[in-house]
Amino acid sequence: MPSNKFAIIRYRIIDDLLTNKYKKYPGIDDIIAKCLEVMGIPVSKSTVEKDLNAMRFDEALGYRAPIAWHATEKGYYYTDPEYSIRSLPLQNDELEAIKFASDILSQLASTPLFRHYADIINTLALAGLDKATDEWPVIQFEHNPVASGTEWLEPLYRAIKERKQITLGYHSFDYESGVSLMVEPYLLKSYRLRWYLIARNVERKKVRIYGLDRIVRVDLTSQTFELPTDFRPADYFRYAFGISVLDDEPVEIEFQASPDLTPYLISQPLHHSQIQLPEKNNDWTTFRLKVWPTRELLMSLMGFGTDIRIVAPESIREAIRNSHEQAGKP
Repeated sequence: MPSNKFAIIRYRIIDDLLTNKYKKYPGIDDIIAKCLEVMGIPVSKSTVEKDLNAMRFDEALGYRAPIAWHATEKGYYYTDPEYSIRSLPLQNDELEAIKFASDILSQLASTPLFRHYADIINTLALAGLDKATDEWPVIQFEHNPVASGTEWLEPLYRAIKERKQITLGYHSFDYESGVSLMVEPYLLKSYRLRWYLIARNVERKKVRIYGLDRIVRVDLTSQTFELPTDFRPADYFRYAFGISVLDDEPVEIEFQASPDLTPYLISQPLHHSQIQLPEKNNDWTTFRLKVWPTRELLMSLMGFGTDIRIVAPESIREAIRNSHEQAGKP
């Protein structure tokens, strides 16, 4: 039996490629590329080879897939053109994997970007699953109203995929009447139930972040662009705490957490740069972050109240002290 739900998804990706009548004989590289496209997770050559062997020979899996290598076409194919694992009865772990996927996807079905795929999501949900009304839910997601601006997800997604410049009608907090911007869209990012567009402002030649709730118009142009080779989302947001990105250098912040707060911060770090230091002070644990000192960071630290003490730098201690003083004024 497959050891995890990702293996089941990979088997079905391989099956789709092998049954594609318009693009026959996929090779290892084709399978790796398709897995990355569908799952968003890199897959190694050895993993694909193990998947192919499992589909062919794993008795517990039960596929007995007639997969063979075509020496002339340099790719794999089914020796039985009518074969597909999708024609086989679903096993329990496959049902669980599909149920898990449908539970997650159903949370997105109401947003414009995913609305066109509602039928696919419903098909997943109904794929051999018992939908009895008395079924006890296993997963419960936080329910929140759809944020404003989600109507722009679909055209922005399409512009990013097609590498098309767009004219953006944007009502920034800095401009009362709004502005028209020409941008090259790079990425859509979700943060705290809101969506943001990361794009290069063509006029200013700078990468900026635009809240979708401030967008009033999106017009795709025929002008294409190339993604810069030096732009990587993980690097761009490396020192960000939240959605804000600064041009300044990041700072190292040391703070101490109370015994009550420490387990929470260990299980759910404030930032990926968080490390725990060996220093202790009356059972208070010391942590360090390397981040940009944004308002989002200050608000988060202040939210812990007396369970946190800022050790360094002094500028952060002063900023939090001033915020507390301002909050106490009538």
